[in-house]
Amino acid sequence: MTKIAQELGLEKETVRNYFGGHNYKDGRSVGVHIEPGPDGGLVMLDDTLILDLAKRILEESKV
Repeated sequence: MTKIAQELGLEKETVRNYFGGHNYKDGRSVGVHIEPGPDGGLVMLDDTLILDLAKRILEESKV
């Protein structure tokens, strides 16, 4: 989370909120909308930049 926050110029708590955290005192909301449903529900993201960067970091760590 620290690496993503530094690369995007965000607070670490904001990145944590993107992945399910709820600290809005030190971080901000990031446009994650969760709708519960019968098969687990639906998650809608306003912006996938944090997710895309996290996926890239995971791929790079496999090498």
